[in-house]
Amino acid sequence: MAKTKANTPTTPTPTSDKPVDPRTIKLLPLAADAKRAKPGSKREHRFSLYRDGITIDEYVQAGGRRHDVARDAQAGRISVSK
Repeated sequence: MAKTKANTPTTPTPTSDKPVDPRTIKLLPLAADAKRAKPGSKREHRFSLYRDGITIDEYVQAGGRRHDVARDAQAGRISVSK
């Protein structure tokens, strides 16, 4: 019978160790014909998480993705304070 290693608990790194991103998000007005995402899509749900003044960290904790923040800022849908 093979010996097993002692049970050493593996605990994930707490999220509080991550650097805080204090930048805030501001929604920008869109043209009437501009589409933010397909109706009913996961992307549409994540876009609905944006609120004026929300920080990027708060958005990510609510279920958003940093990639979406970068894409939406580049597309002119939102602005991010520096």
